[in-house]
Amino acid sequence: MRWCQSAPRGSKPGPADPGAGNGGSCVVAGPALPRSDNLDRQLGAGMARFSDPGTVEAAFAPYLEPGEHVRHVAYGVKQPPIALIAGLYALAIIPGVIAVALMTREYVVALTDRRFIALRFKGKEIRVEQVQAWPLAALPPVKASTGGLFTHIAVADPAAPFVAKFHRLGMPGQREQAMAIAAALVTDMPG
Repeated sequence: MRWCQSAPRGSKPGPADPGAGNGGSCVVAGPALPRSDNLDRQLGAGMARFSDPGTVEAAFAPYLEPGEHVRHVAYGVKQPPIALIAGLYALAIIPGVIAVALMTREYVVALTDRRFIALRFKGKEIRVEQVQAWPLAALPPVKASTGGLFTHIAVADPAAPFVAKFHRLGMPGQREQAMAIAAALVTDMPG
């Protein structure tokens, strides 16, 4: 890839930039990695909600049965419907942002060798407000889908429904973890 900047009129190309044409300077960069690899590596650490998946996994320790082992963990959110978000932003940007932040629910989920567990929490530390768990042997119907940015998982439990989306940059390894959970919960998951 090549980026060039024009030099002022009347100047001549210098010996370091032959071919810069009008006397500007050029920078040549090496080949770029595929977009998805760059996105996860370069932005992942700065945008991640949790920088260490071990922190998320540790939050499940009090809720595990004896001998139960965590296979995968992921961080997700449930936001208000997009029409409501747009309406709140239309009324006023700052109050809309605050209202959406207050209405968004944060979850960490785990797939164990026995159950699917969802912990609703608040705060920078994982302060659990609600625990939902479904045995894998008696799991209600689950819908899941994966797109470029999000993996969506919905458990259609009439007594305690669960819906959340998992952004690929929620924590290191998030995309793979969320997709593994979705694949284990749903046998024919649309891509």
